[in-house]
Amino acid sequence: MMRGPATTARRVASVMVLAFGVSTAHADVVNGSFESGDLTGWTSSSFEIAADGGSHGMFYAMTRSPGVPPPPPPEPGLPPIEWSANISQEVTVPPWATAMAIDLRNDGFPAASFGAGVTHAHEGVGGGLIIDFFASFTRDGVAEPVGHGFTRYTLDISGAAGLDGLGLGIWAGGPWDVPATFSVDNVTFVPGPTATGILLFAGLPLICRRRRRHGG
Repeated sequence: MMRGPATTARRVASVMVLAFGVSTAHADVVNGSFESGDLTGWTSSSFEIAADGGSHGMFYAMTRSPGVPPPPPPEPGLPPIEWSANISQEVTVPPWATAMAIDLRNDGFPAASFGAGVTHAHEGVGGGLIIDFFASFTRDGVAEPVGHGFTRYTLDISGAAGLDGLGLGIWAGGPWDVPATFSVDNVTFVPGPTATGILLFAGLPLICRRRRRHGG
């Protein structure tokens, strides 16, 4: 069952509002691999820590569907209520980062949707909250077998460096009665080719000097 645009939009908005306004932002992802053994640095709804081996170390964050029939809808004729879970963090993108990489594992969600996004949340003229998207992705109706492993996803965040009020949000949701788990690990900033080149060429003068000494 595919998710409609309105459902996805509401899920994205709720996660990003959750990410906005939490504790002090850092110029790196706090506890991005969850190796603290807990959810330090994250604001979570229905995620917990698992310790049986993630994509990067022993620990990772995971959530699971209820696996039972859903409660009745608030009004007759409405579609079944779906479950949802999210995990978020306010971040400051370092100057050298042009992307954010996230390892996600979608086990047994034949009718689920999941995704991630980086947004800039700030106050509007009338004091309301405005959320500008830098990057996001959503996967709807993805059928992946249990045990297929983590998949690395990358979000292009070039142009976001140095902005305050940036929220990283990761979400999943689907039918209540489909037993399944969704996992997150190894959330990191990724340097662009320019930053990598600067680091590489910074070492050349020392290499040249050493060669001159050995050669002379």
